Amino acid sequence: MFCIAKGYESKGVGKVLSLDQETCTIEYFDTPNSKERETLTLPKNTVLRKRLEPNTRIYYFHNVSEEWLVGRVFQDHDDRVEVRFTDKKDLSLNYDSLFVRCKNPIEDPVDFLANVITETPQYTESRRSFLNSYIQQRSATHGISALLSSSIEMEAHQIDVIRKILSDPIQKYIG
Repeated sequence: MFCIAKGYESKGVGKVLSLDQETCTIEYFDTPNSKERETLTLPKNTVLRKRLEPNTRIYYFHNVSEEWLVGRVFQDHDDRVEVRFTDKKDLSLNYDSLFVRCKNPIEDPVDFLANVITETPQYTESRRSFLNSYIQQRSATHGISALLSSSIEMEAHQIDVIRKILSDPIQKYIG
């Protein structure tokens, strides 16, 4: 099962490795090639079961092809999870074979790229249009990003004056 540990919420979702009367050992998955994963042994009463929400990104090591697959949770059934992989291939998998990445920032993307773990094209296209729009807006403001959140509409000549004043090494202007 997956869980959230009280006091360690910033780590995100962990996987329960063992559970006894008093303690629970949790593993945090970081990268596919990581030989050692961070584990914590905590009092049982500080661990809360976490059902995997639809669209949670999961990692699965396919033993036959010896490659990591990335999918999205379709439905969590408490003992098994229906996962949708690329090309709408659905599998019902047990918790033992699934991993959910913790919230640590990715320090080195090489592990992910070496295992061909990239985002699905669907999300890439959505992000690309947002990023293109953002780049166009930044370009239009000539690097003065505060103009994007301004509550007043400024004219081009006003923006030119602001840019001239802010870029001048000796700011000797009176308002």
